[in-house]
Amino acid sequence: EFRKFYDEFLAVEDMPAEFYLQTIDEVFIKESITNGTMELDGELIDLGDINDVTMMTVEGEQDDISAPGQQSGAHDLCPNIPDDMKLAHLEPKAGHYGIFSGRRFKENIAQRIIAMTYQAAARKGIEYDPVDLPMPQTWADAKATVYADYDRKNAVINTPASTITLEAA
Repeated sequence: EFRKFYDEFLAVEDMPAEFYLQTIDEVFIKESITNGTMELDGELIDLGDINDVTMMTVEGEQDDISAPGQQSGAHDLCPNIPDDMKLAHLEPKAGHYGIFSGRRFKENIAQRIIAMTYQAAARKGIEYDPVDLPMPQTWADAKATVYADYDRKNAVINTPASTITLEAA
C-alpha cells in the first residue's frame, strides 16, 4: 500500500525541468495569467474569449499547497462562461493530495466530474446511459477521461481499459 501510494504520487511529478520552470515563471513570478499578459505562439491569450465550455474547479478545505479561495479568481478570469456552466467545489476535510486521489475523490469529486460531463454533453445534444461511463479512480484517470468534439457533437471517453464514443442522436 505504501509503495502504491508513492508510485502514483511521484508519477505526477514526471515532467521536463524546463516545462516546470517555465510554469513557475509564467504563473507565479510574472503572474501572466492574472495580468492578462500570457502568450501562446506569440499571440496574447484572452481568457474572456472562452465562452462555450464547462468549467469546474476543485479545492481542498485543508490544502496546504494551494490555499482555498483561489477558484473564485479562476472563475473571474473567464467572465464569458455562463454561470450555469461553472462549478466551484470546496471538498471538506481534504488536503492537496486528497482532491486528486483517495476516498474523497472517489466519493465526491469524481461524482461531480461525471455529473458535469453529462450536463455538458446534454447541452450539445449528446445523450448516453450513465452505465457507459466508467468511474475514474484517480484524478489522473479523470483528467484523461472525457473530451468532447463539439463540432461533431460526439463525446469520447477514454479510460485505461477502454474508449467509448457517444454520438448525438
